[in-house]
This record gives sequence, C-alpha cells and structure tokens, in this order.
Amino acid sequence: DDRGLRLLYAQMLLDEREFAGARALFEQMLEAAPKEPDVLFALGVLSLQLEELAEARDYFTRLRDTGERPDDSAYYLGQVEELSENTETAVSWYRKVEGEHAVDAQVSIARVRAQQGNVERAQELLQQLRDQWPDDAVTLYLIEAEMLDDLHLSREAMAVYDAAVEAYPGNQDLLYSRGLHAVQLSQIEILERDLKAILAQDPQHADALNALG
Repeated sequence: DDRGLRLLYAQMLLDEREFAGARALFEQMLEAAPKEPDVLFALGVLSLQLEELAEARDYFTRLRDTGERPDDSAYYLGQVEELSENTETAVSWYRKVEGEHAVDAQVSIARVRAQQGNVERAQELLQQLRDQWPDDAVTLYLIEAEMLDDLHLSREAMAVYDAAVEAYPGNQDLLYSRGLHAVQLSQIEILERDLKAILAQDPQHADALNALG
C-alpha cells in the first residue's frame, strides 16, 4: 500500500515500456485517491504517448480541476488539442502556460501559425522568444530553420541559419546544421567550409569528420 513504492514501480514499468502494467498500477492508485495530481499527470502523459487523446484530455482536465500543476495541465491540454486539430483551442491553452514549459508552449504556438500559413507571424513569435530568453537563442534559431525547412522553404531556412551564425559565430551546432542544410541547395562549398570551421575548434568532432568524409 506504500504510495512511493507504487509510483517508483510504475515509473520503472514505463522505462521498460511495459505500458499496460504501468497503466493498471496507476489506475489502482487513482481508485484509492481520485484526485492524486501525480497519478493523474502520469496517466495523462501515458495516454498522450499512446495517442488516446480523449483519455488524455480527461486526465489533464481532472488534474487542472485539482488546482495542482496548472502549467503542466495547460501545456499538455494544448498538445492534446493540437493533435486533435483543434488549433485555436490548443493555442488558448498554450497561452496559459508559465514556468518550465513556457518557451515550449510559445514555440508550439509559432509552429501552429506556420502550419496555418502565417509564417511571418511564426517568425515574429520566435524572434520575441529570442529577445526574452537569450540563453535559448541558438536553440530557437535551429527550431525556426527546421520549421521553415519542413514547409519546404529551404532558402528562407538558409537565411535563418546565416543570421544565427552571424549572431553566434563559431557555434558548432549552428555551423553543423547550416552545413547539412546547404546540401539541399547544392551549396557544397558551405558544407565544407562550416565543417572545417568546426574541426578547427574540435579536431575530434565525430559528426563533422563523418560528414566531411
């Protein structure tokens, strides 16, 4: 009957991808304590992973009703609604998110806008995020370029990589990503130049050596 042991055991089952066993254990715990936030959260995430969206929505809604973990519930309800193609409802949930998921929620809004065809707005949102969270700027540049590439806007993505490298010269992640992207544009000279710039800093950089080879 020890709650801590049951949570630990259920987490171990999840780590081993024993989803049925983990779900059964969480559901037993929920029967004993129907408003237990950690169990509702775990069942919500598990249902989301299994793409059981109605069940995930129910668990995260119940979690929100407890008043506990409001940012977690809002963020994951946004994911549920986005996967359900209820995009504006998803955006409304993402806007409620603060704390550790705040940047991810805003990135999700940008991706929704891009998928709706409002690429300019999506890029504005990502620039605002870079201004607000400069420590995450490199990651946000990479996200923006990948987003544009997914929309088959290869040249626009290259422009983002160029701006990022100009802002953060020598950053190995940006150089490597730009180099690989240059291949799509048949700009092999950029690939070679960026990989050599990485190797000048780190001669044992395995990915750069492999790509250059």
